[in-house]
This record gives sequence, C-alpha cells and structure tokens, in this order.
Amino acid sequence: MSMYEDYLKEIEERKALGLHPKPLDGAELLSEVIDQIKDQSNPHRKDSLNFFMYNVLPGTTPAAGVKAKFLKEIILGEESVEEISTEFAFELLSHMKGGHLLVLLGRRWEKMQALPKNSLGYKDSGDSYMMQIQLA
Repeated sequence: MSMYEDYLKEIEERKALGLHPKPLDGAELLSEVIDQIKDQSNPHRKDSLNFFMYNVLPGTTPAAGVKAKFLKEIILGEESVEEISTEFAFELLSHMKGGHLLVLLGRRWEKMQALPKNSLGYKDSGDSYMMQIQLA
C-alpha cells in the first residue's frame, strides 16, 4: 500500500470519529501527492491538488519544504499545473511562513523579477525587498 493510500485510510478512520484529516507534514507523502498532480490521468489527481493547496502545514516541516520547492518551480515556469497559475502559486507560497519561504525568495529574486509586472510588484527598501502579490 502506498503512503497516499495509507493517508486516505487514516482520513476515513478519523472521519468515523468526527475528526478532520491530519495535515500533511511528511516530505515523502507530499512528494507522492505531487507526482499524482503531475500525472493528468491519475484518479487521485483532484484530491491530491486539494491536499497540496490546503492541507500542508506551513512553516519549516519537511512537507513545507517540498511544497515551497514545487511552488517555486511553478512560479519560474519549470513546472506547469493548469489549476495553479503563477499568481496563485505566489499566493500559496505567501501563506507558507517560515524558513522555506524566505530561502526560496532570497535565492530566486532575480528570476522572479523577470516575471510580468502584472504578477509581481516590488520595491527596494534598503537591503531587503518587499513583495506585493497582485491577484486577479
């Protein structure tokens, strides 16, 4: 049984107890979820998208690092997911909080500056940048 199937089984067990699904916090499980998102024909793709977007703990968990990396790849055009635009990827990334977000923004600032002006506004405030995400 895959980690994802184990997770679905746990969701059903928790549902029977009146509990919500546990957030994803493991890198391996989230990597499996991302693989399912990339596979257009995967029967779990829709649920995987939902889990990826809304059920990953923000901060510095292993899953947060995997999510931040995948969102960065979408923002830079290295990956494409029809349901996650560049703007929406920025929005999701903005909710990540903590170390993974800051590291990604710091390492990729120059590449992000090349994005269309309508998707990224910025201003220089000394040695740091303040970003404003403009959502459609």
